[in-house]
Amino acid sequence: MRTLMIWILLAATPLGVHARTWTVEKDGSGDFTIIQDAIDAAADGDTVRVGPGRYDTFRAVTGVISGIEGRTIARVDKAIALVGAGRDVTTIGPQEKVFEIDGLEASCLYLGGGGPALVTGFTFENTRGYVGVNQPVVLEDCRIDGANKTRADRYSVHIAGTSGVEIRNVEFLGAGGILTANFGVGTVLVENCTFWNDVPRYESRKSISWSATDLTVRNCTFEGTGVAIGNNFGGSAVIEDC
Repeated sequence: MRTLMIWILLAATPLGVHARTWTVEKDGSGDFTIIQDAIDAAADGDTVRVGPGRYDTFRAVTGVISGIEGRTIARVDKAIALVGAGRDVTTIGPQEKVFEIDGLEASCLYLGGGGPALVTGFTFENTRGYVGVNQPVVLEDCRIDGANKTRADRYSVHIAGTSGVEIRNVEFLGAGGILTANFGVGTVLVENCTFWNDVPRYESRKSISWSATDLTVRNCTFEGTGVAIGNNFGGSAVIEDC
């Protein structure tokens, strides 16, 4: 229902009346071959569809809350839908681990500064931080693969300074999980997700560490983790059917 409401709101915006779909294909058969180029061309209410393959072109990014510069493969700062062909076939991330580029932290996806967005159908892997969230978003049907996690990795999903975040049907592999930072994080829903930790030295790391004022965790599975859910800086949570 919340996902439906987000897209009702998008459709109601003036730009949504003229919404269009942009395509990204590795073989050049789409509008673009690089994800960020399609996002830059898109307007609020548009959809960016990304075909099969691995996408690993990094661009400069600056955190809207932290002000820290970094490098990311995709930055969403609009109310758009970013749709992959499926988490088994569309990957955002380099072939091998990349922690820094030009001395700046590397990530797969950064959402910051825009209205409600939708991200679905991707695997994210092989960067130091995987997905940073500073705007309302529905993140669903994705995989965040930290199965080869090292001590230099930071997080799988890091949420700060926003509300209205929904994470559904996402596979978290390795020791990385969800961290909600204490910078004005409001409503967060985590539903039908799987957290699987195969890294013994991180067995005590929390799969969900929260400070959100309204966190709901529903129908999730936790395997191989010493601490599934832990209160990080305060906040409130409802945990159901896990």
